[in-house]
Amino acid sequence: MTEAEARAREAAEARYSLVSSFDQLKVDRDWMRDHGIGHVNC
Repeated sequence: MTEAEARAREAAEARYSLVSSFDQLKVDRDWMRDHGIGHVNC
């Protein structure tokens, strides 16, 4: 595998990870809305 292919693979894996995390955040947000949780103070 060339260096460019390795970097492209790593970038694709990073993108997949970010998309997966974002999708989970959307699911969590919808769950909180469905259960009447409108705001969380940190």
